[in-house]
This record gives sequence, structure tokens and C-alpha cells, in this order.
Amino acid sequence: METAKKTKHWREFFPSDNLAASDLQERGVKHLALTISHAAPGEVHDTTTSKKKKLPILHFVEKGIKPMALNVTNCQTIESITGTPDYTTWRNVAIVVYLDKAKYAGKLKDCLRIKPSTACKKPPEETIPIPPCQNCNKPIIDSDGFTAAQIAVTTLKRHGASLCFACHIEMKDSPAEESPDTP
Repeated sequence: METAKKTKHWREFFPSDNLAASDLQERGVKHLALTISHAAPGEVHDTTTSKKKKLPILHFVEKGIKPMALNVTNCQTIESITGTPDYTTWRNVAIVVYLDKAKYAGKLKDCLRIKPSTACKKPPEETIPIPPCQNCNKPIIDSDGFTAAQIAVTTLKRHGASLCFACHIEMKDSPAEESPDTP
């Protein structure tokens, strides 16, 4: 997982209900592996017009992650991942949200983009019992931008046992090929 330097962003003085590029920058990460819980209509404040704007809002299974207001580009990406433009069916889909730059109101600004995760659709974490690490018996927890479920499933495939992130790193010298979107 590629990390960025943790920063204290000026946006902390202008709190937002929605996920923003500054949230990833403050965490010191360049991307987050997430699971779509659902999408629903919502309103956001448009800073260029000072009016409320109706947009699709993406909600996530992972706890502690703000919802994400979607623009046309990110909606098109999710449509290509899910195979449908029907946002009411965008559920239980593994994605990666990452930092990028885009032109907005004539200026180049930090933004969030979406790409498919190497993980497939999966049920929400609440329905998946996550066993403890089969090496050290500690709980498998979210780590380095990956959910506990993603870590458990990926390590089971790679090492034949569900491992915590620390034990996975210790055993990482196995001949399995690394992918940037998996732990």
C-alpha cells in the first residue's frame, strides 16, 4: 500500500459530511479499499454557486468512513464496475477510492476517484464472521487501508490461513505475486 505523508489540512476548519481528498491526506494514505453499502440521493453545498446540489451519495460498509458525494466521472466508473446505471443496485461492491487531480472551476484541484478492487462483490462485513489470526490468535483488524475481511480472505488465499496484517507481512516472502490493491 502506497502511503502519503500525514498532513494537517486546512479543511479541518471547514468540516464536511462527505469524504474528501483532504480526508485521505490527513490519514496519510493515497487510496482506501472500501465496500459499497448503498447509494442514495443527497444534497451537497456547491462552493462555486453557493447553492445546494442534488447528487448520488455513496455509503460504505466500513465503519468510520464518511459517505462520498459522486460526480459524473465516478458514477460512470461504478456503472462500468457493476454493469448497471441503476444506483439502487450498487451494493456490496469492493472498490478502491484514490487521490487524483482534476480541473474544477478552471483550477486543478485534489479529488477522489474510484477504480475496481481486485476483490469481487462480497457481503457486508457484518455478515462475515472474521476468525482470529491462525498464526498468533490475535483479532484480524482493519489495517493499512484494507478491511479485516479483505485481509482475512486474501491471506487465506495466499498462505492457506487467515492471518492478521502483521503475520501476513512476516510471511510475505512467499512466491505469491503481489498486487497493489490487495494486502
